[in-house]
Amino acid sequence: MNTTNEVTSTQAVTTQENVWIEIARITVLEDARKHTPEDIDSRAVSLAIEGQLENILLSKEGDRLVLV
Repeated sequence: MNTTNEVTSTQAVTTQENVWIEIARITVLEDARKHTPEDIDSRAVSLAIEGQLENILLSKEGDRLVLV
């Protein structure tokens, strides 16, 4: 995951370190794309075979972390 301690909305930051965030700290917006049970099953199979191929991206908005 890309992260930094302090980032303004115009900065782009990339790091090579892994950062562990508790799921409870992540906000998922109400208008997030919905997935069918079949889509979720397909993604689960893909994760089991290939692992996670891309980082999870979070945006810091005020004091909360929002799933991008």
